[in-house]
Amino acid sequence: MPDDGRARARNPNRRGSVGRLLSAALPGFAITLVILLVQFANFPATAELGNLAFDAYQRASPRPFQDAAVRVVDIDDDSIAKLGQWPWPRTDIARLTQSLADAGAASISYDIVFSEPDRTSPARAAEILRRNPKAKGDYADIAALADHDVILGDTFAKTPSVAGFFLTREPNTARLSLKAGFATAGGSPMADLPSFQGSIPPLPVIANGAAGAGFVSIVGEGDGIVRQAPLLARVGDQIMPSLSLEALRVAQSAGAVVVKSTDASGEMGGAGHGVVAVKVGQFEAPTTRSGALWMYYTAPQPSRTVPA
Repeated sequence: MPDDGRARARNPNRRGSVGRLLSAALPGFAITLVILLVQFANFPATAELGNLAFDAYQRASPRPFQDAAVRVVDIDDDSIAKLGQWPWPRTDIARLTQSLADAGAASISYDIVFSEPDRTSPARAAEILRRNPKAKGDYADIAALADHDVILGDTFAKTPSVAGFFLTREPNTARLSLKAGFATAGGSPMADLPSFQGSIPPLPVIANGAAGAGFVSIVGEGDGIVRQAPLLARVGDQIMPSLSLEALRVAQSAGAVVVKSTDASGEMGGAGHGVVAVKVGQFEAPTTRSGALWMYYTAPQPSRTVPA
């Protein structure tokens, strides 16, 4: 009985402590609830404030630069002054590609879409000459020279090259045979991937020999700033890799790209089967549900750029 009496004497204090704890915690719970509601409501003003905060952090603390042995070959003013106006003949692109391969490049990716025949190819140049009323001869010797697109395609076939292509919102039947295979860990994430209706691929004679092909279509936000880089997209029921993802795959001579969705083993996410990560070779990148990579930029690094 004495023990029970002491126990009853402590209960009021315990109830008071719990009450004070709840009173102190309630404002925090309320604030968290409001933040979650605003987040899920996706108000435009909230998204804009989030972008401003994101940009402020990027400027205040850019990612420390670490040389990843990646270089941007820039078609800059000096290069154009030396080689002539753009677009260059595909023979120049072939020489550039071969030079990069000879220098030891593990992957050479072009954010240029070679979707139309080279106007400087000998047969096309001969046709232009023939239409000139002051020209003499049929220029058969010129027309018999090797086609520039064929030369570039042959060079792509001998080097670790990745061709770029566009994705379009307008429906068409143009498709290219992808080099990358895809494996999905978890449920299908197709519903969350950016959806397109068509594509603008490179010429088959160029694309067929390339080691990879990836899309170069990146849509900035309303203010034109790219904060997320898509790694995946889809046309119909086919997953498409981005140019950067394909460049990484080719550099490692990797096979399939593994797409991990929210219900894969050990993964957690919301409803549906959005993407949580993309794995290619030895690298795995966390992504948004739509398969995009949040960008964390470094400060400008001139050493990353090489004039073509």
